[in-house]
Amino acid sequence: MPLWFDEGYAALAAGEWERLGGLELNLAVAKGAVPDFSDLDAALRGTSQAADAAYALSMSAVLELARRNPTGRLDPLFTLLSRDEDFGAAVLATTGLSLSRFEDTWRRSVRTRYTLVTWLAAGGLWVIVAVVTIVLVWWRRRADRGRRAALDAGWEVVEDPPEPPPAA
Repeated sequence: MPLWFDEGYAALAAGEWERLGGLELNLAVAKGAVPDFSDLDAALRGTSQAADAAYALSMSAVLELARRNPTGRLDPLFTLLSRDEDFGAAVLATTGLSLSRFEDTWRRSVRTRYTLVTWLAAGGLWVIVAVVTIVLVWWRRRADRGRRAALDAGWEVVEDPPEPPPAA
């Protein structure tokens, strides 16, 4: 049993739907960098940031397995696996796709679903707006530095005269 399937099904069974939302914000996926299954297994053992995206991708692969089955469920796959069927053979029997063909189909599906437009709509646009705003403020302050220094030259601060005591 491949690690991506184990972890993807665990995330699906736990109802971790927010993982898919996080995948929408993953710029690498939005740019089309979807790993193959062996790289996905390696990423699940990697850093926490890489593993987080890998869990979401694994979950999407398991959902794609269910979608590709005529019943729309994983039950037929689990039935074959419980009979000690090879994972690749079980995928072929339930989806009509060999494991490598399913991998290509899944990667194409992820590239279609999570694009730069999706990334922008999911919040990436606000990141761009924030960065541009910070750069413009920094540039404006830098440009105004000399003018502000010239305005500060020659100012004399006069203390306020003391207030007279209140009349009785």
